[in-house]
This record gives sequence, structure tokens and C-alpha cells, in this order.
Amino acid sequence: MKNFYLLIIMLFFSYANVNAQWSRGRRRIVLYQHEIGGNIGVSNFQSDFKANGPIDGLVTINGLSINATHSVHLLPRRYDASIFVKRLILKSNFGYSYGSFNNHGLGTGNELLYKNVDPSQDTRDGNADGKDYSRTPNNVLLARLTSKTSIITFGTQLEFYFKDITSYLHRFNKYRQKSKANPYIALGFGANYVSSTPSYDQEALNNNAGSNTAESGGLPDNYTPETITGIKGLVISATAAIGTRYKLSRSVDLVTEMKINYYLSDRIDAVNPDLKDTNSFGSQGTDADKFNDYNTVISVGIIYHLF
Repeated sequence: MKNFYLLIIMLFFSYANVNAQWSRGRRRIVLYQHEIGGNIGVSNFQSDFKANGPIDGLVTINGLSINATHSVHLLPRRYDASIFVKRLILKSNFGYSYGSFNNHGLGTGNELLYKNVDPSQDTRDGNADGKDYSRTPNNVLLARLTSKTSIITFGTQLEFYFKDITSYLHRFNKYRQKSKANPYIALGFGANYVSSTPSYDQEALNNNAGSNTAESGGLPDNYTPETITGIKGLVISATAAIGTRYKLSRSVDLVTEMKINYYLSDRIDAVNPDLKDTNSFGSQGTDADKFNDYNTVISVGIIYHLF
């Protein structure tokens, strides 16, 4: 956690070197303009869980995201300045995300873990109670597995706007673009402090559900105590986004965005099963463990121009 805070402080002071002040000399060809804002959105985490939802659980809302943002862009003093200078904004964000994971695409989590058998014919040592846990289907065990994740993020992204951002944000109406909408694409990265915690059914563990051998421990196929382990630490992510801003007034814009965060870890959801030769996820098959965890965030927010 100390390393995470240190990284944020280093990035902050590096970013602060881009000063928000008007040029003091005529030889300077650009000025800087700053913006502050915030956004809130819902997210769809894709992980080693199989949620209940459209397209075989691929489309579901299982997270929330909230961010404070700061942006800086160049105001070239020459009209023949590069098109990239006129259309770029560097935005930083500090935010919090929350995700909740389950396998309710495989079961409700309330199914019985045992089969009723005749106690007089139950010959298992010390367990002749008429409840046979050795026949528990694997999807029922998976439905008892859940996890929760909290993420604190400091990130930055470079936005490229389809229209000249300098005239779009011009302080004087006669120089400002008539169009109120300006779409953009963006690439960036983030430093994330991730805290993920798994939860599994104690009844299944106590009765060694789903197996006749003690080695399985009552866990689903291809899961061990080592693969159901949360993390607390720094995780780097890569981001890509598309969005648009809509001018509400001279100083305020409405912004909508869809962003994909790809984490350099497969334990954002607190589990990492070995699915190389398994049918434990059914239609999810062997592809579930090929990629790291990622999420898609759809958000809406407000930007205020600090003229």
C-alpha cells in the first residue's frame, strides 16, 4: 500500500509540472487550459466467474465506478498549428470501483448440496445421516462461490478529438464551433490498488461435497485453496475508451464514455482456476483462463472549464 501511495505522489508531481498559466513571453506558441470534473458509471467485469445475463452471461452489470478528473490541453497561438496539437487533451482521474462476482449463470446458489439416501443403507463411516454429499454436481458447487473487489485507481489517458478542441472550447462565442458535440477516442494506463476477497460455502467444505476423496476438500473441479485467494496490492492496467462531450454552457460540458480496463492480473476477481482441461464451466470451456480480468465501464459526467 505504501508503494501505491508513493507512485501516486510521484505521478502527481510529474503531472503538476504542466503549469496552468498564460504565457509570459511572446515567443511562446502555446498556452495551457485546465478542466476539472467527475463521472459515475456502471461496469461489466469479465472474469473467471459465469454470471447470469444476456449472451451467456457476457452482458451484465456487476460493478460501479466513480471518478474525479482533471484535464489539460494546449491552446496554440498560431492557426497553422499541428492538427494533433489542436485535438489532444491529457486527462487524469482518481477513482473508486467496486465489483461483485458470482456463478449464478450456472446455478442460483441455493440448490441442495446433498442427495437424500436411505440411512439404513448409508455405510459411510461416521456419516450415516441419509445425506450423500459425494454426488453434488459441479455447477452447484460453483454457484456457492462468490467474491467482492474494491479498486482505487490513479490513471491517465490521452484523448484525440474528431473536431478542433481549441475552437470547440473557445471562450468567445464568435470563435466557437457551432456544433455542440465533439466525439473522441483515448488510450492510457492506470495504477490500481486492488483488494479482492473470495467467499465459499462452509457446508460444502465441511462435508467434502462433490467427491469421495478427502483431497478435494469440497471445492469445485480444478479449484484448490491456492486458486481461491484474494489479492491486496498494486496492479497496472491498460485502458482504451471512446466517448463524446456535449456543450451545456460556456463553462460546462456533459461527457459520456465507454472505457475498457485490461488488468495485468487474473486475480481481480479473487480466483484463478486451472481450466486447461476442464468442463467445469460448461460452455465457457477452456477459454475462461486464457486472459487476464478486464471490465467495461459506461459512464456519464460533467466537465468544468477553468478559463
